Amino acid sequence: MPSSRQLAAIMFTDIVGYTALMGTDEKKAFQLLKKNREIQKPLIKHYDGTWIKELGDGVLASFHTVTNAVLCAAAIHKACEAVDGLKLRIGIHQGEVVFENNDVFGDGVNIASRLQALAPIGGTWVSESVYKNVANKNEFVTEFIREENLKNVSDPVKIYEIKVERITDYHADLINDLKKRSAITTAKKKKTIITIVAFVILGILLSYFLFINTQKESAAARDATTEKSIAVLPFVNMSNDPQQEYFSDGLSEELINMLTRIPDLKVTGRTSSFAFKGKTEDLRNIGKKLGVSFLLEGSVRKSGNKIRITTQLIKATDGTHIWSETYNREMNDIFEVQDQISISVTNALKVTLLSKDKLSGQFRTKPEAYNDFLQGRYIYESYNDPSNNERAMVWFKEALKKDSSFSLAWTYISMLYWRQSLSANQAEFKEAKRAALKALELDPSSGIAAVNVAEILDNEFDFHGALKKIELALKIEPDNPYVLRNAGRFFTLLGRKEESIALCKRSIQYDPIQRSALGYYVLANYYAGNYNEAIDAVKKYNEIAPMTFSPLTRAYFEMLLQSNNLEQARKEVENLTDPPLQLYELVVINAKGGNKKESDRALNQLTEKYTNWPYYIALAYTYIGEFEKAVDWLETAYMNKDNNLVYVNVEPLFINLRTNSRFSKLMQQMNFPK
Repeated sequence: MPSSRQLAAIMFTDIVGYTALMGTDEKKAFQLLKKNREIQKPLIKHYDGTWIKELGDGVLASFHTVTNAVLCAAAIHKACEAVDGLKLRIGIHQGEVVFENNDVFGDGVNIASRLQALAPIGGTWVSESVYKNVANKNEFVTEFIREENLKNVSDPVKIYEIKVERITDYHADLINDLKKRSAITTAKKKKTIITIVAFVILGILLSYFLFINTQKESAAARDATTEKSIAVLPFVNMSNDPQQEYFSDGLSEELINMLTRIPDLKVTGRTSSFAFKGKTEDLRNIGKKLGVSFLLEGSVRKSGNKIRITTQLIKATDGTHIWSETYNREMNDIFEVQDQISISVTNALKVTLLSKDKLSGQFRTKPEAYNDFLQGRYIYESYNDPSNNERAMVWFKEALKKDSSFSLAWTYISMLYWRQSLSANQAEFKEAKRAALKALELDPSSGIAAVNVAEILDNEFDFHGALKKIELALKIEPDNPYVLRNAGRFFTLLGRKEESIALCKRSIQYDPIQRSALGYYVLANYYAGNYNEAIDAVKKYNEIAPMTFSPLTRAYFEMLLQSNNLEQARKEVENLTDPPLQLYELVVINAKGGNKKESDRALNQLTEKYTNWPYYIALAYTYIGEFEKAVDWLETAYMNKDNNLVYVNVEPLFINLRTNSRFSKLMQQMNFPK
């Protein structure tokens, strides 16, 4: 369908509090979304509008006349009153836009979107062009709000609130039908409540008599079956040699990974559990901080080929011991010991245990290869020192010399090569891909291996292939925090807002002190336009570690700029450790503050010194309105396989490039799944 440029009234609507509701009551959120469609589609049609598309919980529509757009907005607000919990924000702007392939682009769309985000709950905010068209009509009540610099809009926009005093044709039948259905639902709820109360009373009576007859049951056994959640604390190294700590840490991590595979059990991730390593904090406080009911702790003494492992399962609420055991074994028996500990935990908590091959299949190898692997992973986790990468790689490769089919060693070799390839080293990237594919081939039941392959594929811009691997990982290990946070990141790239936020949120629940989980949650909310949630997550992230992940840092700066907090942005930019990112931020901060000379100087330095950052150069040119140069650098980013380009699909700045034919061609080449 050829593109056409037209003058149109653009309306954006958005459900208030929808994202928060998704996190607490997904079923209710989807019901609201359905009701929202049932209201808006017929009303938009009634007022001669065109339903363009749905953007998560938002709706984009266009109208031939401003009057119809405003009347439709008022009718929508009125109809929403019939649905409990459904409140909208609406923004309307009239301007020249481009219609192409059943979509619409241009400043008109951008301004309407920004107005919607600023509007109050249940209100409609419009631009001056809309106001001028309806100001002389008696049925409309308008009020000037303020003049505002909207993001990506060159000139300040005068904002007005608009209300319609009397709506005579807002589809009364539609609203009556909604109220009728709501009344039926309420009646059903009342009936259900009465039924539930009756069953509760009956249940209390039955429970009383059952309690009398079963009072000989142990209180510990009853308590152990309450909430099925556990954290494995780092086992203490009791060996005479402090160098054996790699083994005690490794055993703890393997138990976390094994227990994570049990579907009935919530297991805290490694990062959060290991945050308490070496600390003498009260176990009840640890349980509260991690949000778990049980803690598994222990100690390891290793001498030559002999190992002594002591474990105990503790109820976190009061510190009572549920179960304990000591294992005196040879190193050759290490996998059997891990199985026995897992079985004892699942028996105590009365959860379903998987078969041994599904539970610990990926960890099976020769004991000597396993020992090498644990030494490598112990070094890998201490990644603050770049030299650790080479030392860890030596151990992983030693493990593969002893057992070339050891999937987990291949997985970590892939991670190491991937870490090194981030400096645009194509040779390292190829090795990362080879190792990731090998790991998944050897162990198709590993969600971590599937995620690693997906990350490789999306950085090759094979998003369809990556999606298949992400879906596989979620099917294999739906409760693994590593899988969850990386799946959340991937769905952010695709623009699947609700799914990305929900997955990142679940990851944080399992691993609340994991900075990548928080970082991806920030990005998911930022690209979804949920800036308050994103800023709150940034604060939590900063409590754990300083921001070093470039997309996350940039998102934070963009939110500061959108709130016109230039002083804070200038202060923060001094703390940046990436010179190219620092220069990019100086470009936009000075452009925002009206200091063109300093903005141009920073841009010149960025383009002269850091041509290997083409994506950020493209962002800078887009910000200052030089769109052709921006597309030049995006094309360079595509040719260079710049991994930052994966965010192009959701980048708010690039809405200004949507009408550019070269940009459209680039997006077709990227081929994001719909």
